[in-house]
Amino acid sequence: MKYSYAIIGDGSCDLSRELRARFELDGHLKAYLTTPDADDVEASLDLSDAEIDAFFVSLKANKDRYKSSSFSVDDVVSDFEPFLQQGKDILAVSLSSGLGATYNIMVHAQKILCEKYPDRKIFIVDSLKYSAAIG
Repeated sequence: MKYSYAIIGDGSCDLSRELRARFELDGHLKAYLTTPDADDVEASLDLSDAEIDAFFVSLKANKDRYKSSSFSVDDVVSDFEPFLQQGKDILAVSLSSGLGATYNIMVHAQKILCEKYPDRKIFIVDSLKYSAAIG
């Protein structure tokens, strides 16, 4: 029997749009960032070179005023569920569990979804890596 998998990366995978297409990622979980102006923004993997440069200039000048946060269990459930409803299994790769909570958040969502979709398979892989090394 051939399985149909959705491959989902952690938002910290740092893969460009081109690499995500090349490796056929079906999606990535998004992290959040609080800026020095206290704006909560969704982190993006698709910033232009100018946006990246501006971010690092601002980060250097305001290093104590940026805060990052992970996606929530509810976010993971919302992102995974459409694939499960389509009859697809899921292979998700997380940031190293030694560096953040994303692996444990995905595992918690996996437990919730496995109860709701007992015929589907959800595999969560702890990459033991960070940033582009996840890719």
